[in-house]
Amino acid sequence: MSFRGPGLTVGLVAALVALLAVGGGAAVAISERTVGTAASPQVSHPSTTAPSPARSAAEEGPSTNLTVQLTPAAQASPRAGELQQLLQGYFDAINQHNYAGWLPLVSRTSAAAQSRSDWLAAYATTVDSDIWMGAIGTDPLQVQVRFTSQQDPELAPRELPVGCIAWSVVYLVHPENRHLVIGSTVPGSVTMRKC
Repeated sequence: MSFRGPGLTVGLVAALVALLAVGGGAAVAISERTVGTAASPQVSHPSTTAPSPARSAAEEGPSTNLTVQLTPAAQASPRAGELQQLLQGYFDAINQHNYAGWLPLVSRTSAAAQSRSDWLAAYATTVDSDIWMGAIGTDPLQVQVRFTSQQDPELAPRELPVGCIAWSVVYLVHPENRHLVIGSTVPGSVTMRKC
């Protein structure tokens, strides 16, 4: 048996074509995933299965996970635990449409800005998921939060009346009545886009 001549050439070309086809398919799959999460937002629908532990903060969109998760930047902060607990209570109150549970977690100024009936009407259809706590600043204490909200488009912000919004917000946090509360947002820190 000889490994020279036209038979070898045909065999090598066939192997090379197969290798390029497999590699090209993988490159397309990776490219579509990167474009889908970063450059061109896509509308996602909530999953009916438990969230994958491999899901990362870069994968925005609604999920069944309502737990406040920590990015590596948040985990590095000595205040991560208490801020995660505060934010978990805050988002739980919103998801459960529980004004009485939300009230002690926000500053007096924030509480005074919305009556119970206004708050309940505003959050009547809201479900916040895929909640990630990011960078934590200490002077003043502040925390970046990224999450997805789903709501009736009529109850969405006027600037973006859609059913699914990917948010990034930096909340100021300060002590009030001997415990931490969520205050206002840092000016210019709120971004939202359709998901």
